[in-house]
Amino acid sequence: RFSILNQASYQVSTNLDPEQIYVAVHKAAQRLMPVESFVISLLDEETDEVEGVYLVDDDKRAPVTRIPRDQGLSGQVITSGQPLLLHGAETVDQLGGVNYGKPNTPLSILAVPMTLSGKTVGMLSAQSYQPNVYTEDDLQILSTLANQAAVAIQNGRLFNETERLAREFEMRVIERTAQLQREQQNTETLLRILTEVSSSLDLDRALNRTLALLNDAIGAEQGTIMLLNAEDNLLHYRAGYGYLTDKVSGEGRGFKLKIGEGLAGWVVERREPALVSDLPSDPRWVKTGATSHEHRSAIVMPLLVAEDVIGVLMVFHRKPNYFSAELLNLVKAIAGQVAVAINNAHLYELIRDQAERLGSMLRREQEDASRSQAILEAVADGVLVTGPNNRISFLNQSAAKILDLEPGRVIGQSLDVFGGLFGKSAGTWMETISNWSDGPISYEPGDTFAEQLDLENGRIVLVHLAPVILQNDFLGTVSIFRDITHEVEVDRLKSEFVATVSHELRTPMTSIRGYVDVLLMGAAGAVNENQAHFLHIIKNNTERLNILVNDLLDVSRIESGRVTLSPQALDLREIAEDVIGDVLRRSQEENKPMALSLDAPKRLPHVYGDVERVRQIIGNLIDNAYHYTPENGTITVRLHSPNGGNEVQVDVKDNGVGIPVEDQNRVFERFYRGEHPLVLSTPGTGLGLSIVKQIVEMHKGRIWMKSTGVPGDGSIFSFTLPIYEQQ
Repeated sequence: RFSILNQASYQVSTNLDPEQIYVAVHKAAQRLMPVESFVISLLDEETDEVEGVYLVDDDKRAPVTRIPRDQGLSGQVITSGQPLLLHGAETVDQLGGVNYGKPNTPLSILAVPMTLSGKTVGMLSAQSYQPNVYTEDDLQILSTLANQAAVAIQNGRLFNETERLAREFEMRVIERTAQLQREQQNTETLLRILTEVSSSLDLDRALNRTLALLNDAIGAEQGTIMLLNAEDNLLHYRAGYGYLTDKVSGEGRGFKLKIGEGLAGWVVERREPALVSDLPSDPRWVKTGATSHEHRSAIVMPLLVAEDVIGVLMVFHRKPNYFSAELLNLVKAIAGQVAVAINNAHLYELIRDQAERLGSMLRREQEDASRSQAILEAVADGVLVTGPNNRISFLNQSAAKILDLEPGRVIGQSLDVFGGLFGKSAGTWMETISNWSDGPISYEPGDTFAEQLDLENGRIVLVHLAPVILQNDFLGTVSIFRDITHEVEVDRLKSEFVATVSHELRTPMTSIRGYVDVLLMGAAGAVNENQAHFLHIIKNNTERLNILVNDLLDVSRIESGRVTLSPQALDLREIAEDVIGDVLRRSQEENKPMALSLDAPKRLPHVYGDVERVRQIIGNLIDNAYHYTPENGTITVRLHSPNGGNEVQVDVKDNGVGIPVEDQNRVFERFYRGEHPLVLSTPGTGLGLSIVKQIVEMHKGRIWMKSTGVPGDGSIFSFTLPIYEQQ
């Protein structure tokens, strides 16, 4: 037996064919013990099934079978990994013996696991129809044979797998080599086409050469390029090469297609290529002229630049099914290069035209700049221009004279360098320029700046500042200087004169008013009705003259800087309520019914201002509304903080006579009064709104008005005050 085992081991180990291994193991088992039926089963781990790869009964081979792992004798042995020695039909039936179509079943069974590296990979079974045939020695011998068979089968499998992998690798190498050759050819074709289209800006020549190279590379018989015309949005024939070249050639000749029309229009509309094996049977194909019966195969590729379609590249052949998907990819790559070349040519034409236009514009701008500089040099006002970096870029002679600067020394310098020359009063002006230069987003449309500067050289200058904005880009600032030293001196003398006259008028007016009151009381005797009437006229006019004197004194004090503010946190709601209360009492006393209301939130932020001056502002606006609104009118005072900003807005709205549109620009002028009869019949000097505007601006606020000019629609006077911020 040992010799037979050695021979069997040699035969099994030197053979790599699984079938021959199965037969060698079977024959060795027959020489070692009685065997009427022989079974070799292997475990398929992927499907978790047991495959009966070798089943022989009385030297007859049975078909290969598959059973679940948890069924049958094979499943029992493979799952448990333990050998079985069975005798008797009842025991065999319980474990499910193999039925070979005979009426009886094996009565003796040896079944041993095939193990490899401690893992069960299959089963070997020797069976006999005679009872009590096998012994424990037979079990050991069959186990030895099973392990040898497991190693041999595994080696055979590995060998076959290695051969299969080698064949596959060889095929892949061949395929990859062929693919690389094709890719090299395609790359060379692409390189030649790229060289051709990039070496010339003559678009027609480049396109014709490209089509010739493309036809040669893929074996096409006709190549055509159609481009999308921006004017009519149609596809126009642009270039062609092949057997139809003599029939259709030249830009603007040949055919045109709408987007969506024909195969080319379909490709443009869908932005995707088309590979057609038989054009006559394709419903998208439109037959035109010479191509009506000759084209059969086609590749149509969109010419894309970024996301835009600029045309199509088409290649044709007179044989059906000529073009492949691989050629489609090559044409796609070539189409990309062609699209770039066409786009570059268009860009070149555009840049050339643009350069010519820019050259003309530059010449015109140079001429305009020369004229502008001549104009700026000729004006009496000084002009100073800064760039976006806060550096001085222009200073005319008038500005140089006013500011005592030399243009050649300051051009290109930062404005901050000369801050000391402008005096302390120029701080806000320079800060505004710096803020706009450092943060252009801080500029709001319509922002301007005006300030009076007291220069170190003794001049008094009025400066107007405005930013230069071009399409939301900050380009710098322009400052206009006007020497108002003489005007300021004249104004000062005028103010002194007005103040002196006003003071001198107060004393006689006080006497006149006092004596009129005494006469009206009858101190000089009885006063008849006519005398009383004349005395009341004198009294009313002295009161109007007194109001005028007081207003003139206010204007004089404000202009001379003798009005100082005592700013503090103010409750505008409380002030407005007090003023409204005063006007309501006056309405009752004068028997002039008027509806006054206050619209203000409960949590209104405090403002920063002088309490008496703020009361003067609100009082003047409400008084005006009261005076110029007929009986039973409505006056509404609204307090609010727009958009939660840093200021509080006050709106005084009435439904009075309103202000004509043509007069609205003058409402804040001194001594201006409207022509409406109600206005003329109301005492006033025309200085109130002028004083209010100056006081509002002293508080760093703004004031404006709105009116349709239609009587009955009234007016809205609005002003703002900064919100108080606790330090």
